[in-house]
Amino acid sequence: MRGINQIKTAALLGLLSGLLVLAGYYPIGNEQGLYLGLAFAAFTSFSSWYYSDRAALMAYQAQPLVREQAPELYDLVASLSAKAEIPMPKLFFVPTKSPNAFATGRDPEHAAVAVTQGIVDTHPPTAERIRRLLEIAKQQQETATPVTA
Repeated sequence: MRGINQIKTAALLGLLSGLLVLAGYYPIGNEQGLYLGLAFAAFTSFSSWYYSDRAALMAYQAQPLVREQAPELYDLVASLSAKAEIPMPKLFFVPTKSPNAFATGRDPEHAAVAVTQGIVDTHPPTAERIRRLLEIAKQQQETATPVTA
């Protein structure tokens, strides 16, 4: 399944890059426009990969969570990270009533786990939920979402 996702992601990036190259060619009408479009495609692809975690957290208006605010959650994530042999991800709190938790980041060293007020109030994050989020960070699952953000 992971191989299929990588192929889909590569195809999507190829299509989007091709569109950007063509968009650079048509206004200028020569080879210089192709190079301009190619440079823009490379810049936007790299930027979306590098900053996808920050973009997702900013979209949710996530705020950094320190140990003093939620010691049980912090300790749970720390112990599960140690068991998974990955660095402790940064923790974030999303001030919304919608019950949700998600992991983001380009690799385990830059991972972030966010929980919403809704999930804390209605379904406190369990070890199983947090473990699944950490697996996502550890496996660096390839999806089109962070790439095309």
